[in-house]
Amino acid sequence: VGSGGGAAVSPTCAQSGNGGGGGCACRLKVVSLASIGGTIDMSGTSGITTWSCGAQYTNGGGGAGGSVWLDCGEIAGSGVIRANGGDGATTSYPAGAGSGGRVAVYASVTDYWTGSLQAYGGTVGGQLGGIGTVYFKNKFFGYGRLTISNNAVVTPRPALIIGRSDECDELQLVRNGMLTIT
Repeated sequence: VGSGGGAAVSPTCAQSGNGGGGGCACRLKVVSLASIGGTIDMSGTSGITTWSCGAQYTNGGGGAGGSVWLDCGEIAGSGVIRANGGDGATTSYPAGAGSGGRVAVYASVTDYWTGSLQAYGGTVGGQLGGIGTVYFKNKFFGYGRLTISNNAVVTPRPALIIGRSDECDELQLVRNGMLTIT
């Protein structure tokens, strides 16, 4: 089962990886306009193959995605905010890919946001990474929308929601999104 990084609606945890480095935790509070034209990337890194005496020694798994929590007055731009899992090393004995992390965006005005929010699991390795979560809330309306998407990649590892800490008005399972609630 995938999805590290704390609660989907308040992600605060960095992730670790046995091989690739886990993504960091990033919490941004912007009083007025957050204009995202580039990339905020808290993704895990890909695992590496280590060698000893000319022979393959071990393959590292991909690092899990970290977390991004953006709280702003207005969000605008066409950039990317992501916490994807890293790919596993693939020579001889493929290692597993990292799970997607968590992305949460809270904004009062969202009219000019055309960007992308991602928390996909890693797609290369002996096992695919679990699915992460994306939470998007307009602060003036309800609980917001929780999206579970793995970018159309089929994985047996669903996103994980624990307890009632991840309340939302709308739940979207798209592009092979799966969810386990415990």
